[in-house]
Amino acid sequence: MIEYVSYEELSKKARENLLNRSGEVEKIRKMAREEVENFEEEDPYEDLYKEVEVIRREQVAKAEKELEKRTEAEVLQDFSRSLAEKIISIIKKEMGKRKENSKLNE
Repeated sequence: MIEYVSYEELSKKARENLLNRSGEVEKIRKMAREEVENFEEEDPYEDLYKEVEVIRREQVAKAEKELEKRTEAEVLQDFSRSLAEKIISIIKKEMGKRKENSKLNE
């Protein structure tokens, strides 16, 4: 069935749709502003700090036990090497996650 629609009716409908879309755009802008504000308030590295702190404590405990068996220099070398490797591993993992997220957001 074909329905006749006058130019005035079509214009009115177009204006209504434009107003509706404008309202939706403003809602989206508000949501985006809120998300940016939330992101700026949060420390994006907080989880990394926590992971590194756990590793640090584990490595210190391990080094303290090793001090009973080996020289301080040997323990310190192993401690620093192990700590660095574990922290770098966490950073690489986080960078991989961020790279994947950026690909998904494209």
